[in-house]
Formats: sequence, structure tokens, C-alpha cells
Amino acid sequence: MRRTLPLLLSVLLLLFASPTLQAQDSQVAGTWEITWEAFRGPAVLTLQLEQDGSVLSGTGEISLSGGPQGRSPRPLEVEIDEGSVTGDQVTFSFSMEPMGRRQMARELTMTFTGTVSGDTMEGTVVGMRGNENPFTGKKISQ
Repeated sequence: MRRTLPLLLSVLLLLFASPTLQAQDSQVAGTWEITWEAFRGPAVLTLQLEQDGSVLSGTGEISLSGGPQGRSPRPLEVEIDEGSVTGDQVTFSFSMEPMGRRQMARELTMTFTGTVSGDTMEGTVVGMRGNENPFTGKKISQ
């Protein structure tokens, strides 16, 4: 028994310390289509994500519906300011210039926080007005 306990503790230590046995970060690089309900109707973010370990970067376009007189405004180009992946948890944010006639003096920031499962993603987006809305996403290409 005295010899078994140190051997058992050594095996357990190796199992828990081994990086290959610990949870790996999800692989999210590729093109994603992310949708949520924005202030004036549905919004679609087509986002090209790049991943370097746990760091995310990328660019994309947001298409909004419900513009003035029901017209769709032109897509807004965005670039991720900060992004990360930890296990299956993903977060990224970007800032953009205000649009419309009543331009504000400050940039608007949107932050997405969610969970990745294979080629799908879901979570919460904190929008331009500080409101939180659920989002869903699906990977449309590698």
C-alpha cells in the first residue's frame, strides 16, 4: 500500500498536467454568418475569422435591414479590435463609426460572447445602444 499511493499520485499528476489531455481551444478560423435582432430589425454579420492560438482577429460586413423608408443601408465594414478563444468560449469586439443623419461624436462598440460547438456558435451580443441580444452563427467556409 505504501508503494501504491506514491505511484497512483504520480499517475494522477501526469494526467492532469498533460497539455494534450486538457481541453483544447476550439478552431474557429473561417467565414462565419452571425445573425441577431438589432434595433431596427435583423442584422447579419459575415465575418472572416483568423486564429493564432487563442487570439482571434478578422474583418467582416454587417448588413442591417429596416433602414429609412424600409431600405437596407449599405453594409458596414468592421475589423475585430479584440478577440479570443478559450476552450469552447469565444469573445470578440469591434468599433465602428456611427451612421445616419444624427452622427455621434464617439465610436460605437459591439461585443460578442458565446460558445462554439463544431460549426455553430451562439451567445450574446452587446449592441451599439448597450442592449443585449442573443446571436447565432454558423461557419459557412473554412
